[in-house]
Amino acid sequence: MIMIVLLTFSAAAAWMGRYTAEPAKSYPRSMAGSVVPIVVGYAVAHYATLLIVEGQRTAINFSDPLSREWNVFGSAEMGVNSAIFNHPMAIALIQLLSIIGGHIAAIVVAHEKAVQLLPPDRALVGQWPMLAVMVGYTCAGLVLLFLITTAFHVWTNPLRSLLAVSRDSYAAGMTETPATRELDITLERNSPIPLYYQLAQSIEDAINTGTLAPGDRLENELSLTSRLGLSRPTARQAIQELVKKGMLVRKRGVGTQVVRSQFRRDERLSSFNEDLAKAGKVPGTRLLEYEVGELDEESRDSIDAENVTGDGETFIKIRRLRLADDVPLAILTNYLPSHFDITAADLSTKGLYACLRSIGVNLKIGHERISARLMTEEEAELLEAETPAACLTVDRIAYDDVGQFVEFGRHMYHAAHYSIQSSLVV
Repeated sequence: MIMIVLLTFSAAAAWMGRYTAEPAKSYPRSMAGSVVPIVVGYAVAHYATLLIVEGQRTAINFSDPLSREWNVFGSAEMGVNSAIFNHPMAIALIQLLSIIGGHIAAIVVAHEKAVQLLPPDRALVGQWPMLAVMVGYTCAGLVLLFLITTAFHVWTNPLRSLLAVSRDSYAAGMTETPATRELDITLERNSPIPLYYQLAQSIEDAINTGTLAPGDRLENELSLTSRLGLSRPTARQAIQELVKKGMLVRKRGVGTQVVRSQFRRDERLSSFNEDLAKAGKVPGTRLLEYEVGELDEESRDSIDAENVTGDGETFIKIRRLRLADDVPLAILTNYLPSHFDITAADLSTKGLYACLRSIGVNLKIGHERISARLMTEEEAELLEAETPAACLTVDRIAYDDVGQFVEFGRHMYHAAHYSIQSSLVV
């Protein structure tokens, strides 16, 4: 294709030498600049959407180029806006106008250059071959643009079907179920939306609809690219987009896994057990510690124990591992005055606040302090997290409807699976 363009352009430019005293071989070089608008038009058509998205990412990273949590230009907290991919007709129009505009500009530049080089009485007849070549390039470019994309789409459909049949036949002879999940993904090759974005959207939809469940492993890049006829950079970019959204995670030796969605909890005095049930999750409890004794010095200072309970009061210490759908979510440690009749057996079947209600305690108000830190090795082991891992900590003091102290809670939540949301008003 490049050779055809080179030969036709050189022949049309050399034709102009028939009407001047200059050697014909000098004209292709003199007219070469008229091809530049065509090159620019195709560059915009092919890379405009990439430049829009990656240009934003570059501007964002420019505020913190060394990943030191800087925000030099105020753009580090911004996100990439990929809304343009939701308008395929607009993208197609940009591509089409870029190509046509580039060709029209090339025709104008070639005409102006020819007028400068040719004698006035030969300017019209001398530039006809170049005009014909430029118009031919425009028509050929548009025809090829539509024919190639359509033919490639038609050709890849049976190929994908053949690959799917071969894969299913191979899987039927296996005795073990594959450890990874393969999605039924259809990509529109003739769509102006980039393939990596289509792939990312398909995987995201599978996660949102439950086709891919938390903990499921995605097929590896090599399998994904072979099955869908993609390049590895395209598949890698799609997966990386979902990693940045917090929907997938890459683990060495494991592969790419679906991340469990966060449990979001309103900032109010409520039962953790009941909040989990309302969120559609199955709550679980593992009692780690239950003992009656005096408070340690730090806990006594936190609740001002002598003033709220009286001197010499003993406390029940309850330490539990809380789970949601069998996934470790939090380690809750609570201290209650020992006169409350709550046993370890009660806590194995009910939540703490349900136990308190059953003995006539009505919680009315609580005060919380929320902070963050890194997990200890013991906490990380209980929550099945790899260190270093972040956690949210909540210290809560709760009182009943007559203002009496009820409990002091020191709770620790896995930050990757838990968040607290609150409403703010002016």
